[in-house]
Formats: sequence, C-alpha cells, structure tokens
Amino acid sequence: MLFQFSPIIPVYALVAVLMLYLSARTWNLRPARGASAWSMTLLFCAIHTLGTCLEIAFATPVLKLAMNRVIYVGTTGFVFFWGIFAIQYSNHGRWLNRVTLPLLAIVPACTLVLALFAEQHHLLYRAYEFVYLDGLLLGQVAAYGALFYLWVTYSYIVFVSSWLLLLLTAIRSQAIFRNQIWLVILASAVPMITYVLQLFGLKLYAPYYPLAFAMAFAGVIMLLAMTRLRFGDILPVAYDQIFRNVKGGIILLDLKGRVAGLNHAAERILGSSEKDVLWKEARDAFPEQRHLIKQFEYVNEIKTEVAMSAVGPFYELQITPLTSHHGEPAGRVVMFYDITERKQIEQKTLELTVEQERVAILRQFISHMSHDLRTPLAILKLTEYALRNDLKGQLPNRVDMLEKQTDRLIEMVESMLTMLRLEGEKLDSLGAVDMNELICTVIERHRLLAQERGTQLQFNRSQELPFVVANRDELLLALSNLVVNAIHYSSGGEIIMDTAHDQESVVISVCDSGIGISAEHLPHIFERFYRVDDARGTQNGGLGLGLTITKTIVERHAGTIDVQSQLGEGSQFSIRLPLEQAS
Repeated sequence: MLFQFSPIIPVYALVAVLMLYLSARTWNLRPARGASAWSMTLLFCAIHTLGTCLEIAFATPVLKLAMNRVIYVGTTGFVFFWGIFAIQYSNHGRWLNRVTLPLLAIVPACTLVLALFAEQHHLLYRAYEFVYLDGLLLGQVAAYGALFYLWVTYSYIVFVSSWLLLLLTAIRSQAIFRNQIWLVILASAVPMITYVLQLFGLKLYAPYYPLAFAMAFAGVIMLLAMTRLRFGDILPVAYDQIFRNVKGGIILLDLKGRVAGLNHAAERILGSSEKDVLWKEARDAFPEQRHLIKQFEYVNEIKTEVAMSAVGPFYELQITPLTSHHGEPAGRVVMFYDITERKQIEQKTLELTVEQERVAILRQFISHMSHDLRTPLAILKLTEYALRNDLKGQLPNRVDMLEKQTDRLIEMVESMLTMLRLEGEKLDSLGAVDMNELICTVIERHRLLAQERGTQLQFNRSQELPFVVANRDELLLALSNLVVNAIHYSSGGEIIMDTAHDQESVVISVCDSGIGISAEHLPHIFERFYRVDDARGTQNGGLGLGLTITKTIVERHAGTIDVQSQLGEGSQFSIRLPLEQAS
C-alpha cells in the first residue's frame, strides 16, 4: 500500500495552501521593507508543511525518508530567511552584503546537504525508526547526531537575535506603528516556542507535528497584520522614513489631545524626547509652548505662521486631521517647519526694496536738482563776466575767487549728471579708438593746468598699439579725470603716462609722484562721494565722483582699473581694455 489516510492530512494540505497564498501576497508587496524575505519565509513554511503532510500520507519507508528531506528543506530555508527578514524589517539591511550573506547561509546549506545523505554519515541522526501508531506508519528520530545540535544552536541564535532586533525596532519606532511590530513578534514567537518544545521531546500532539500548525497560526497573524495594520505596505515604511529624516517637526495627537508620536526633529526643536511625553496631554508635555498650544488646542485644520518668542525662531505651522481606514476621526498631525531663514530673507528683501526706492527717489532728486542748477549757474557765470568788465581790474582776487568757485560748482553738477547718464544709458557710439592719439589729446587739453601747477607731463607711447573698440568721448573723460587728479596732487612733480599691449588687451597707466594714498583709504577710492581728505585735501576737491566715473566708464567697456600707491610716494593707476568689446 502506497498511501495511508488520516484526518490530519487534508488539514496540513490546507495549511500549505494558506502558506503559499500568504507568500504570494507578500511577494506582491515588494519593494516594501522585508516583504521579499518574509515571502520566502512563508514559502519554506509551505514546503515544510507539505513535506509533513506527505510524510504522513505515504505508507512506505523510502518515501517517508524522502519527505523527511523535504521537511529539512523547509526548516533550513525558514530559519535563514526569517533572519534576513528581521534584519531588513529592523532597518539594518546594510548589514547584508557579499560577506555576511554567505556566513548566514553556510550552516543552513551544510545542514541541508547533510540531510540529503543522512544515512551515509549519521551526523544529523544516528538512528531513525518506523513505528505504528493508531494504525499509521510513522517515522521518527531515535537518536540525534552531533551536527544536529550545531544546527539547533544556529537556529536558536538566529531566532533570539531576530527577536532582539524586532524588539529594539518596536521600542524605537513611532507609536503609530508599534502594534504592527508587536504582531510580527507574536507571529515569530509561536513557531519558535513550538519548535523548542518539539526539540526537547515534549510531543504533546504526537504523532502529529505541531510546528506546521504553529507556522500556519503565525501566517494567519501576519495576514491580520497585512490587512488590518498594513504590514508590508510601503506606507508605514515611508512614514517611518519621514519621521526619522524630515527636517520639520511632526507631532501625532490622538482624539484626546495626547501625544501619540514625536519625530526626531520635533524632539530637537521642543527639547523633549518621545518617551518623556508619550500619551501626555500636549499642554503638559510641552509646558514652554503652552501659549501656542492654548491657541490651537481645539483647531482641527489650519496653516499659519507662529513664533516661539518675539524674536523667533519662526515656524510654519500646519494642523491636519487624521482618519482611520474606515474614515472615522483618529486624531491630528501637527507639522511645523523652521522658516526663520526665510523670514530673515524676506526682511532683508523688504529692507532692500525700501533702500532701492530711497535710492531711486534720491537719484531723481539729484537729476532734477542738477538740471535746475544749470540755469542759475549759467547766470552766475555771466554775472561774473559782467562784473569783471564793470570793475575794470578792481578787486581782482574776489572776482577770480568767484570765477573759480562758480567753475567748481558747474563741474560738480556736470559730474552728477554724467554719473546718472552712465548708470542709466547703454554704451553706444562705438568706434576704433587709437589710445596713443587719445592720450595726446588729453595731454594737450590739460597742459596749461599742469604748467600752472609746475607739473611735467610725459608720455611713453607703445609703437604699433592696436585700436580698441570704444566710445571715444567716454574714454577721453575717464583719462582726463585721472590726469586732472594727478595734476592736483603732484604739484611740482612729474606725471608719466604709458601705453602697452598684449594679445588680449591694451594697458594705459598714469603714474604720478604726488602725496600718494594711505592703505586704509585705498580700497574705497572708487566709491562714489568718497574723498580722501587726509591724503589729498579738499581745497580743489569736488564731490568725490571723478574716480567713480572713471571706473564706471572702464567697466562699461569690459575693462578693469586698479591702483598701486603708498603714502608720500605717489600713485599709479592702470587701465586694461580688451581688444574685442564685450557685448
């Protein structure tokens, strides 16, 4: 007779089918945390149960021994993948690599190989016997071998270590997911305890094998976890990652306003750990923020900005209701994001906008004032000319002083208008400019002023100097400002102008032997309205726009200007203009 029947056989068959169903369902939940490993665990549970079912069903010793090998396949695979599942589910998947995986697999693999040839070596069991019980032929181990206990030790280590990992995960997880993990721990406890009892010979249900039923019971519990608590679903994994890594603070409140969860960012911001505030009312859990809690204690949904104190930090607060899977109210989630930096940027932007408006108003005022001053200055100039003719040589010093100051005021007004024009208009009227010829023009224009000051003008021109594409009038003004400055502050000295070029640019330098500029003023001389009073005096000074205008013109031509100077040793200004005008 090949088969024998027992009422327990169809029960085992149903258990195996349930295991296969749970395995397939869990496999479809990939890539959720631990889903693939748990699917394989259930698959090997199905193999173990099926082997048990067929071992009872077969009535010949040879087939029973073959099914015993199938049971070993299920057992070794179950233990191995259970350990993998615990590692993955506890967020330690990084432990699994090319070194640790073979180490975890070596004992189950060796045990399986030894089980396939158990009669040849007797290392797993020394004796296997067949007995009749209640009319059924059953096989059982009469004496275990030495390596069997190595396998049992390995199994214990894997189960205990997995338990510890899951317990640690349950403790550290957010409270909203702990019920799920406790079900996982319960599901693993049932087959483990049953396995231990079976190993120690407490066969309360002999000749039937309770381990298969224990695994089926664990599968049912896991099915409950999957359907009711969404075990294996990607959402809890995502929520867990958000709780751990999001920069904003998150607080979970139940229907009674008690703290049901707190992420790391909220712990840091509020200065309280989750274990200290869990299941406390919010007002008692966070006494320092009681004024905010009182304001939003009964608010179910809102998005606003709040401040921890009058000076910050500032947070964007969002309260959202939570509902259960059945659509019933379950609590609230409170999220707050630090917007202090954003508020500071907004404040600076507002200040900058106000400053820009103020500058625009000031520019408009200067423009109108400068244009309006032209008429009275022109009248003043004509009056000075008429006075000189009417006085016929009388009071010459006073008339000369009037002429000088009138010219100075006219120069100031023209400087302001020039600065406004350079900042408001695009560069145009470009043409090929010979810098040697332009410098000669500047020297001729200011030779008389230099003679009056006792200053010598010298020009060392570069032969075959390339032309530059530029606005001639603007460059003439820029160089004139440099030469006039040098004349004013180099009385009795010498001013040397040089031109040079390389493959990319033309270089013009203006070097004087005047009083120089101190190091503290040197970085600021190109700033508008900046005057180096201590170094250069104010007797002949204007508004402090000459060098600013020069720098603006040079930069409009995509060039650069720099200065080298030491107090008492003169100054050297160098302008570098590109041979190709930048757009």
